[in-house]
Amino acid sequence: MSVLKKKGATRRKQLSIRISAELYARIDRVRAAAKAGGMVFEIAEQLEPSIEKIVKLAERELGMKPDDGGTTT
Repeated sequence: MSVLKKKGATRRKQLSIRISAELYARIDRVRAAAKAGGMVFEIAEQLEPSIEKIVKLAERELGMKPDDGGTTT
């Protein structure tokens, strides 16, 4: 699966996270190079499965059912 995609509309929500300044600079360079080539660096698509696993683990630890709107068991 490529992390570079053609430009286009997306129907995703934005999530803000903190990362190191060095990693941010690398991402910024990749984004600029992708843009220069008419592409988009689509990192969210690659991260979403990992974030999903972390959320499921947290839900389990909190005694929540997945997608139940926050109800504990």
